[in-house]
Amino acid sequence: MRDADNVEWTIKAYNWLNGNFELAEWGSGYGFTQADNYFKRLHSDNSFAKIEMMKTTINEEICQ
Repeated sequence: MRDADNVEWTIKAYNWLNGNFELAEWGSGYGFTQADNYFKRLHSDNSFAKIEMMKTTINEEICQ
């Protein structure tokens, strides 16, 4: 199995409230193209203070 077969992407968008980033939108389990399109759509809205696109492995637990 190739490394690319084990990869999923997570997108997190944050608002800036009371001096802190607050998670406003979150999605995971995307392939690269779908995640990239989602990231670009969120970015073009200019509604968020911070947007992250993170690569994770399918079996990796996301605890942040």
